[in-house]
Amino acid sequence: MNKWKKRVALQNAIDLKVSDWRHNEATNCYAFALGLDVPSDQISKEQYAYNGGVIYKCLSSRPASIRGLDHQSKIELDFKTLRLYYEQIGLFDRIISPYEWKIAFFVDIEEDFDFHFFRQGKNGIWYHKLGQSAAPTCYDELGDLITNPVYADLQTARYAYKTCYRLSRRKLK
Repeated sequence: MNKWKKRVALQNAIDLKVSDWRHNEATNCYAFALGLDVPSDQISKEQYAYNGGVIYKCLSSRPASIRGLDHQSKIELDFKTLRLYYEQIGLFDRIISPYEWKIAFFVDIEEDFDFHFFRQGKNGIWYHKLGQSAAPTCYDELGDLITNPVYADLQTARYAYKTCYRLSRRKLK
């Protein structure tokens, strides 16, 4: 399948239903935040596809180098590649359209290459997928419901809140 067909297939695969998530072993928190329940090897055979910038690199017709870009710039390239409209918003800003969703982006304070994402459900609760094998959940490692991802206990790493995005398949109003 050529890059254009792969990109269109990926765009059409975006699905935000938490309960229907099937590919736990082949996706991570980033894939979950984007709503991509698609095994990473369907995007790239050479490297793990669900790291910032890899969707752009693998599916763009003429990708520029992403070396030296920070995490945020790389994920924004992925948003553009998936033809997602996006804007940075506050963690507590409301989503007003049924075509939009909100994700929160965190970076490991000890290891610059690690990250974590949360996605807010329509009920206001935050969901995440911790690691390659875990199923999406709305609970942190202590079993507490995640109402604010800044205070979620992940126990495996210490993450610092970076930003929050409003994402949509349609133009933002």
